[in-house]
Amino acid sequence: MIRLAEGDLRGAFEPQTMARGRQLWRGGHVRQVDTADDGLHITGKVKGSQGRPYTQTISLIPQAGGKVVRITGYCTCPAGLNCKHVVAVLLEHGSRRDKAENARDAAASAPGAGGGAGGLSQGPAQPQGAAAASPQQMALSPAVAGWLDRLAAAASGNPAGAAQAAKANQRLLLYVLNQREAPADAGQAPVCVRAVSVKLKKDGSIAEGKYYDIENAFRSEAQRARFLTDEDINILGDLMWLSRGGQRADRLDVPLAADAVSLRAAEAMLASGRLRYGTADGLALRPGPEIAAEPVWVKTERGGQRLAFVPAAEAPAEPAARIDLILPFKRLHYLDSAHGLMGPVATALPAALAAELARAPEIGAAEAILIKGLLPQRLRCGTDRGRKGDAASAPAATAAVPLPEAPGNVEVRDAVVPVPRLELFTADVRLAPAYRWYSEDDRHSGTFRFPLARLSFDYCGETVAHDAPAQVLQRTDGDRLVLTPRHKPAETKALQRLAQLGLKRAVDPFASNALMVDRQHAGAFFIAPPGRLSAYEFAHAFDDPTRFIAFSVEALPQLLQEGWQVAFSDDYPYRVAEGDAAWWADVGDGSGIDWFAFELGVEYEGHRINLVPHLLGILDRLPREILAAAGKDEAADAFAGLCATLKLYHPLPDGRLLPLPAARLAPILTSLVQLVGPRADRVVEGKVKLHRAEAAALAAFADGADKGGLAWAASAERLLGLGRRLQGGVNIERLAPPAGFKANLRSYQAEGLSWLGFLREAEFGGVLADDMGLGKTVQALAFLAHEKAAGRLDKPALIVSPTSVLPNWQAEAERFAPELSVLALRGLDRRQLFD
Repeated sequence: MIRLAEGDLRGAFEPQTMARGRQLWRGGHVRQVDTADDGLHITGKVKGSQGRPYTQTISLIPQAGGKVVRITGYCTCPAGLNCKHVVAVLLEHGSRRDKAENARDAAASAPGAGGGAGGLSQGPAQPQGAAAASPQQMALSPAVAGWLDRLAAAASGNPAGAAQAAKANQRLLLYVLNQREAPADAGQAPVCVRAVSVKLKKDGSIAEGKYYDIENAFRSEAQRARFLTDEDINILGDLMWLSRGGQRADRLDVPLAADAVSLRAAEAMLASGRLRYGTADGLALRPGPEIAAEPVWVKTERGGQRLAFVPAAEAPAEPAARIDLILPFKRLHYLDSAHGLMGPVATALPAALAAELARAPEIGAAEAILIKGLLPQRLRCGTDRGRKGDAASAPAATAAVPLPEAPGNVEVRDAVVPVPRLELFTADVRLAPAYRWYSEDDRHSGTFRFPLARLSFDYCGETVAHDAPAQVLQRTDGDRLVLTPRHKPAETKALQRLAQLGLKRAVDPFASNALMVDRQHAGAFFIAPPGRLSAYEFAHAFDDPTRFIAFSVEALPQLLQEGWQVAFSDDYPYRVAEGDAAWWADVGDGSGIDWFAFELGVEYEGHRINLVPHLLGILDRLPREILAAAGKDEAADAFAGLCATLKLYHPLPDGRLLPLPAARLAPILTSLVQLVGPRADRVVEGKVKLHRAEAAALAAFADGADKGGLAWAASAERLLGLGRRLQGGVNIERLAPPAGFKANLRSYQAEGLSWLGFLREAEFGGVLADDMGLGKTVQALAFLAHEKAAGRLDKPALIVSPTSVLPNWQAEAERFAPELSVLALRGLDRRQLFD
């Protein structure tokens, strides 16, 4: 028998728990203690506060030399794990061990006793066999431990017709067994029934099915539904009794257990001819023949084992019905989905024991090792202490309970430190009613998509959710069972890290929950707004996109650097694009001779993205006093500091967010303010509309924006060159008409000729003219003659003038410049000219 020292108990239990457990032990509350042959597993019963004993299942951890380093004890009390009842059982276990050793010592020292020192205690017993070779990491899960307790109680003998004719269009009551939409909580009974009111069509099909509240059947006869029969009243009475006496996962489905009332209700529903399986229009069940069956352990798709009842060996090779599902009533019943049959199962086991075997949970390979050793012990403990009436049949009954297959080669890998894994995804959520009241967003009135996070841990390729009940990961490698105990300190550290980053449980069992999520996301987290918020404050802040973006940009890189794994679902809207983007600018054709379109943006993954609308939207949201100070030397640092506080991202077509670094944005935004200003009409189709006369302003923008690493397209170089020449001041070269020109220019005409030369040099179109009278016509002809003499004019000149101003302008042009080819356009008035 393994020896437990006082220090082992103090290391496993809190001082307060130790004190309370010692008080229970001294008060004589321990009713039963049993130890397995390997000395590693102890079971017990302790009288509880409710008068009914609590049951304990305790596993000890041997290490090299036989020392106990860890104790894990499950209890059926509300505490559940390593409680005061476990302490009391261990103290009683140690007391009995000491008494046994003292008795052996006294017998060994008595006169005539042989062996001398050979009769002394040989120290801690070394574990034997596969179960002993694997340490406590193979502790049973609470579900399996609880099943063993109920099985022992069941072994002790003290366990915890003609179809109704219906007319067309008549409403009647159906009973649906195992409704498919019913929740599948671990604590819910495996068999449940739902009362459904339906309308029968002329062709016999079912319509208008809806849940029927069983309590309505007990209103006065004048108030209850007329289609209820006396048979329905009796059945609903049993169902209401069951719903009030047991735990209901919801108000629709009534659990059926291994008791007389459940069996009576099930048989009555079957005899009524109105029992369905799955749905109201599902399989109609009718009474089937009795089938002899026996329990066996069968393999499951997930590699585990589960107890199932199969036809007995002496049964006919082809029975009249088959077993698809076992219903654990007080007398087992089977369900045959192929023939729509439901009937009793004949077995040599006591009824309560058979029902509990039918409810056995699925077990893994590690639990199979423990159950193979514990099951005979627990059944023996139950039958030895059972009622006298059951004792005679107990040995034969328990012998019929099979043992699971268990591997004999076990390897424990207890030094594996997991890698935390955070998966970000979106799911359907709702605001709790107490919070929905304060929301002003219409979409919060129903279900909407919301970003959540799921935490799991990677143990060398095996992933387990943070809230998974299994404490040991197991897999088979050939004939070897590989066990990997979960590293609780590392998992706790990861949970604390998420709390530091502002993540909270979507469903917190210890707090009032603001969000309502589907059952499969109950263990998920969400990026919560900081601080303790009122319902009103939470409803206006919980889905702020800036918080989710900041988490992706700031927190996730930290987690990756710390060794975390991070994954995104395809529809997660706050994925941050990685890598640098190059800034670019370009000038293209505009809507006119002297108008151009200016673009500004980034190039990322081979694609150019125009950011002019985005950047102008940013400027539009800045305070006017900040915009007024932009570009001024005294305010440059303040504006750069403001830009540094902006968290700016551009959404890419695939949903990712491209960060826009503040260091580059500050000079670009400063220059953009000076170039565009507050005029929204300057932006056409996402591009800034510029005139050649603003070339100097564009050059100034380029000089300032170049500090942000802006690269200009080659097509913009000519306009930038003009702008830089204009920045240095306008130097107009004096031009003179060629020698053959027959008119003498007045002073204003000579100055206009020089301006026309400047406009040509600056690549501007048009002419300097007002009403194109004779003076301006002579000036234009002089410029055209000069250009032709310089070899820059090889096409006919086109001169247009309203005939009302100069009727004989064509003759005058031919007189002054006969070397020009003149084309005449007549019939234009002044309005048509300027349009």
